[in-house]
Amino acid sequence: MHPPPPHAVARILTHVTGAEVSPGDMRTALVSKHTDRMVQRIGVGDAHYFVKAFDPAREEARTACAREVFAMTSLRDTGLAPRLVAFDRADAFIITEEVPGQMLETVLTADTLAARAFQIGEWSARYIVHQPRRDTDIDWFDYLRQYSGIVTPATQAEANQQFSGRPTPQFALAKHDQSPKNFILTPTHTLIGLDFERSRFKPMGWDVIAAAAALLKRFPERENDILAPLCAGWDSARQGDTPEIAQDILAFFARQASHIDWARAPYK
Repeated sequence: MHPPPPHAVARILTHVTGAEVSPGDMRTALVSKHTDRMVQRIGVGDAHYFVKAFDPAREEARTACAREVFAMTSLRDTGLAPRLVAFDRADAFIITEEVPGQMLETVLTADTLAARAFQIGEWSARYIVHQPRRDTDIDWFDYLRQYSGIVTPATQAEANQQFSGRPTPQFALAKHDQSPKNFILTPTHTLIGLDFERSRFKPMGWDVIAAAAALLKRFPERENDILAPLCAGWDSARQGDTPEIAQDILAFFARQASHIDWARAPYK
C-alpha cells in the first residue's frame, strides 16, 4: 500500500485553503498502515488534516472508499463525524479535518463505561436518521442465525424462543463498526465517529447491538453498565419512526459475539 500521490493531495489542499500548496509545504506523518489502506496526518501552515488512502488497484478497497465517502457526505454539518474536506475517486483517498480530542479507546475506563455507552447509543440514533432505509420481511431469528458462532446448537432453542416472529421491518445503512477505537472524545466530551468503510445495510438499531458486542469484549463482567445505558442513549435520541431496540437482543448477540470477529459477518 502506497500513499496517495503528493501532488494530488497538494492540488486539493490548494483549493481548500485558497493558497498555493506544494508537496514540499506538507508536513506528513504516518498514523496507520494496513494491506490496502493507510492514514496520514498532514500539516499545512497551522491547519492539520487526515488523509485516508485506499489501494486503488483493489476493488474491495475502492468500494470501502466509496462507502466512507457516502456516509461522511450524509453526515455533513451534523457534528457526528469529522468534516469531509475532499475526496478523489481515481486515486481512492479522502481528506478530513482534524478533530481535537482523544481516541475513546484510550480514555474509556470502568468508571466512565456507563456514561460512554449512553453516548454511543445516542450517537447511533442520531447517525441513523441521516442514512437510507429499505423494508424487509425477515425476523430476528432468521437474521441472527446467518452469523457463524451466534446461533449455535447450544443456543438455537433459546434464540428461536426469543426472536422467531420478531420482525426486522426495516434495514438501514449502519456504521457497522462501533469499536471504541473508532470514536474521538472531544475536549467538550462530545463523541465523533470515525471509519465508515464497513457501512452496510443492517436491521434498524444494528449499531447499538454492535456496540454492545464491542464493549462487552473489553469489559466482559460489566453487562449491566453497557446494555441498559446503550438502550437509554438510543431511546433518548431516536425519531418516531425508529423502532425500539430490545435489550434482550443486545444481550444475546453481545454475549455470543464478544469472542468472535462480528464485523466479518454477512453484509446484507
